[in-house]
Amino acid sequence: MTTEQRQINPFVIPGREDAPRSVLCPWRDACHEPLYVEIDNYAPALQAFKEQFVSPLLLKEACRLALVGGESGCGKSALRNMCAHWLKDELAKKKLRAEIFDLARETDALNHGQGGAVIDIKARMARVCSSLVRKLAGMDLIEGKLRDTLLESAVAAPYEVYAELANAMADRDGEHVVPIVLLPSSDLPTEIEEYLRMPGSRIVFFAEAVMSPGELNYIGAGQNAEMPPATVSVGTLGEADVALFVEKRTEQRQADGVFPRLHTDLVEYLAKSPNLTIAELQSHLTGLYEHARRTFTNYTNDTVITKDNLTDYMMSLFKPTRARR
Repeated sequence: MTTEQRQINPFVIPGREDAPRSVLCPWRDACHEPLYVEIDNYAPALQAFKEQFVSPLLLKEACRLALVGGESGCGKSALRNMCAHWLKDELAKKKLRAEIFDLARETDALNHGQGGAVIDIKARMARVCSSLVRKLAGMDLIEGKLRDTLLESAVAAPYEVYAELANAMADRDGEHVVPIVLLPSSDLPTEIEEYLRMPGSRIVFFAEAVMSPGELNYIGAGQNAEMPPATVSVGTLGEADVALFVEKRTEQRQADGVFPRLHTDLVEYLAKSPNLTIAELQSHLTGLYEHARRTFTNYTNDTVITKDNLTDYMMSLFKPTRARR
């Protein structure tokens, strides 16, 4: 089957077909970069981030915090990934090697805040610090004996580790490395402020949190930090955003294979959904196209998906499974 004949789901991220809930990550896969669409305050937020990193060489003197705020599902992770990607390239232009470390899943069983469990900020920070040290050692950026010393300190005093980490890191050519650390999501201002005050240099911490504009502004004030955090935010979709997302994604994927188009009435219907987030829209459209691939006799560029098809898809989600005999 040729590329033109291959049936695809245009709303699944290329290379992530087995993980439909994945977000765009251009620092991991270069083909994701052109898939960004300027909706959901994405373009102004990215520009605002760039304007807050006009002097990246200052990282030689201090650590830096970048904070992405917004409601759940509004695209914080995708924006964070693009900001980290841009920063890595920008540092390369300044002859600074940067490496991105995704530690967003580095939490323990007590850190989900469910069932009344107390979130242990110290334990979270220690786990992130330990994981970063191991990853740096795995890349031969920290030698073995020093790694063991830093790991021992990370449990009790991650601040001391970060204070010494810049001097401990160097590649085989003696070039110092800037770790760009993607932290676990946190809605606790106290934890985020701890990273804002982190001692040391040549480390950029990226945090994302569900925060109100007031909370984001409070963190952004910097608490008298020499280098205040770079703060940006995204929000829910407007009606025009939905139509633009569908239009652009259709254009971006049409060379990859064949797929039906969405009827204008269906797009307008989705656009009128109150407080719709990009994660919800992506989930609806991904599931709708998978349903169409299973049920349509003709899955081609000339086929149209309608509101009735959306209704059929939504009804299929609530059909009870047949009990086993």
